[in-house]
Amino acid sequence: MARPSVYVVVLNFNTRDATLQLIESLKRLVYPNVHIVVVDNGSKDNCAAVVSERWPEIKVFALPNNLGHGAGFNVGIRYALDSGADYVLPINSDMVADPRLVDELVDVAEKDPSYGMIASRIYVGAPPSDEVQYNGGHYSLWTGFSDGDNRGEHHGRDEMLELREVTFTPDCCLVPARVLRKIGLLDESLFCYSEDVDWSVRAIRAGYKIMMTPRAVIWHVEVRAVPNAWRYRMCTRNLFLVHWRYARWYHHLTAVPYILLRWVLYMSFREVLHRRWTEAAALWKGLIDAFRGRTGSAPRK
Repeated sequence: MARPSVYVVVLNFNTRDATLQLIESLKRLVYPNVHIVVVDNGSKDNCAAVVSERWPEIKVFALPNNLGHGAGFNVGIRYALDSGADYVLPINSDMVADPRLVDELVDVAEKDPSYGMIASRIYVGAPPSDEVQYNGGHYSLWTGFSDGDNRGEHHGRDEMLELREVTFTPDCCLVPARVLRKIGLLDESLFCYSEDVDWSVRAIRAGYKIMMTPRAVIWHVEVRAVPNAWRYRMCTRNLFLVHWRYARWYHHLTAVPYILLRWVLYMSFREVLHRRWTEAAALWKGLIDAFRGRTGSAPRK
């Protein structure tokens, strides 16, 4: 009997070398029914052409412009759904997959139809790093933040192997097609950052559980393709926008001060100490954007 079909959607934005490394790791997956889709988000690194030449069997979308994180992934996700995918697995380009990643995720997904998203353990750095970046995580409307469990700790692959329910997963997670059709795709209005939080909240509010299996492993090598100032501005804005979307008035009493202290004030103070004036100003620009309800991409300059 054929295993369910899994479409892995890879999003590239000027990270060609990392994307090629990820694809090479995906080609070593032992799962028998995997289809790789690459979406090049208006890059200038010729990645789409290189992938098409090296792996002609891979479906490649070369977008003329950068549509954003959510919209870029959604191009590949829509293609997967139209192609009859049973599951979709969006993965950022700066990752390296363990050969059994998809097997472990599908094994969990097939156990219970209430499982709406299945996340893996994420290590930071290249294999064989055992520094945990994500080992399950939680999003709180009382703080407005999503936090990963065991972050920064060192745990081998044979440690803490229990399957557990969480309330937040990065968008590197396995999602059944039936769930996608119910909760929708990634929010394109956010452009970049916090779409994973929004997606997680929507899944839970639709009645699904988010599960994390540490037996599924992926490494995050962390390649930055955007300036820090732009990233700070977008992160600040979207922290507030996603919080306001789902919070009740009483959540604001703790979350708004917490975001201001933990993120805006702390980060801007740190940047000022290092004389990074543009980055410090970007945090406050993001705050202004949030209160003005701006969506889409912030200016790059």
